[in-house]
Amino acid sequence: MTADLLAVLDAAGVGMAILIAHCHAVPWALCLAADHPERVAGLLAIDPAVGVAPPHPHTMESEQRWAEQVDAPADWAMRNRHFWRQDGGYREWIDFFFGQQLPEPHSTKQYEDTVGWRWTQTPRR
Repeated sequence: MTADLLAVLDAAGVGMAILIAHCHAVPWALCLAADHPERVAGLLAIDPAVGVAPPHPHTMESEQRWAEQVDAPADWAMRNRHFWRQDGGYREWIDFFFGQQLPEPHSTKQYEDTVGWRWTQTPRR
């Protein structure tokens, strides 16, 4: 993951950045900061998943299989590098993820906003 983060910084022409990471991405940001302090000016960790509480059981298998090719992943198994890189895979993940984060009937606006914000950016390949 550190190599991927460095590749994004390099592709964007960013020499040093302040990282903002949420949940399971915080350990990745911490690794980048520890391994490449010359590239990280600061780090804002939101709801950091850094081992202060037991991991969520529904994410443990996907975490272990992040870099593996997974056949026909569904639900939390879509949290997978290869799936995200498939055509439409990342969008399917975003729809699922925010559906899990905002399941209450009154949270439709928040769901539409979070999913919509993701699609206001043009991904670089």
